[in-house]
Amino acid sequence: MRLLELEEKTLEEEENEFWRAHNDLLLSSAQQSAQLASLRAAYAADYATLEKLERTNVYNDGFCIGHDGVFGTINGLRLGRVPGVPVEWPEINAAWGQTLLLLYTIARKLDYTFENYRLIPMGSFSKIERTVGDKATYELYGSGDLHFGRLLHNRRFDFAMVAFLDCLRQLIDHVKSQDSQVEFPHQIIKDKIGEASVKLQFSQEEAWTRALRHVLLALKIILKWTTNGSNA
Repeated sequence: MRLLELEEKTLEEEENEFWRAHNDLLLSSAQQSAQLASLRAAYAADYATLEKLERTNVYNDGFCIGHDGVFGTINGLRLGRVPGVPVEWPEINAAWGQTLLLLYTIARKLDYTFENYRLIPMGSFSKIERTVGDKATYELYGSGDLHFGRLLHNRRFDFAMVAFLDCLRQLIDHVKSQDSQVEFPHQIIKDKIGEASVKLQFSQEEAWTRALRHVLLALKIILKWTTNGSNA
């Protein structure tokens, strides 16, 4: 009987130890399941964030092209002037700086080098340099006394805008050579885009503003193709 009692006590202790180990295993399993669920939830959240970031177009965020009435706009800056609407030159110059930077950025993304010109993004005081001939540098910004003096600067501003238009035409031709399906609504011929000249001297401000709106539209089309097309 004593031997049976000892054996029974030993069995009870082993049974108690078994259940303690079993309970510990269940607790550990539950903790691991909770941790796995937490990791899966974190993974799902991170994956959703990744998908959102992949859909985000940093170029469109950096260069938002739109319109405000008769004006084309880039990042909220109006490009142009019309009678009765006081768009100050600092805003126009800043808009030109953003426009030149956009053309420069797209060309770099496409690994494209402009013929005869080099773009120099400098914010509101951006410039375009000829790389052939006299290698002149043209200032892509105007001033409040544009119609009353500083004729040399006025001419250089016009030269800069015509040079910009030539660079834009080159990039449009490059895009078309890569994808014949891309369409641009306004043809560029010398200083004109869509029959409106980018020259300001001796031109009506409405026509000049319309030409600049066409310029921004062409850039918007190129930007969309560059980021959403085969080069995305």
